[in-house]
Amino acid sequence: MDAELWVPEYDTPELWHKEISRRCFVKGGISSFLGLVAMQHFSSNSLAQLEDVLPRAKHCIVLFMSGGASQLDTFDPKPGTKNGGPFTAIPTSVEGIEVSEHLPRVAEQTHHLSIIRSMVSREGNHERARYLLHTGYAPGGAVRHPTLGSLTSYYLEETLSDLPSCVNINSPTYSGGFLGATHDPFVVKDPMKPVDDLSYPSQMDTHRFRERLKMLKAIEEDFISKRTGRSTEAHEAIYKKADQLINSPKIDAFHL
Repeated sequence: MDAELWVPEYDTPELWHKEISRRCFVKGGISSFLGLVAMQHFSSNSLAQLEDVLPRAKHCIVLFMSGGASQLDTFDPKPGTKNGGPFTAIPTSVEGIEVSEHLPRVAEQTHHLSIIRSMVSREGNHERARYLLHTGYAPGGAVRHPTLGSLTSYYLEETLSDLPSCVNINSPTYSGGFLGATHDPFVVKDPMKPVDDLSYPSQMDTHRFRERLKMLKAIEEDFISKRTGRSTEAHEAIYKKADQLINSPKIDAFHL
């Protein structure tokens, strides 16, 4: 006969058996162990397959529409329901997906899109929700999380050119957070105007500017060595990035 193993009674007896046989206990343990081994095996295979996948995209443009149109008026009209939007839904190039009547050109290109209609959030405050969307984390505590562009900059650091790897145009911006000021976005405040300070001031050339940078570094060296921190790192990173940008042959990208 199987020996009986006594299990103490809990407040939720429907979830527990008071007695369980040794055979069932061993059988359950072996099944769990084999399941864990199989899961690790499949996970390893999945990770190996992911490592073989090379990303094709070289650039990413995020349009974050502060105060933009409702999803009911654009990509999720919900026709025929009490929660539906005021506009007519039209078919798209993907069977079963409809968008607002005001997006006829978008409807033609829907087969190139990935429309997410299942996103939810507990954040009711706009500023907190904006932070969540830009960083992937709800704000809280002293940790400042990096924005999406800063994360991209960090992981592509070895392949970066002398141009900014993360550019933020005319919208609420977030920093590189704990990744450091090196990965802060380059902010263009007004895309309809030339970017400020992309060239040397009058009577300044590359040689004089380099000499001034050397003098500045010598003056600040003692101060910086005794006062390490984000502010110090940001100060150094800004000067370094500015120098690279001004002297880059690719600076014409900003001359629109």
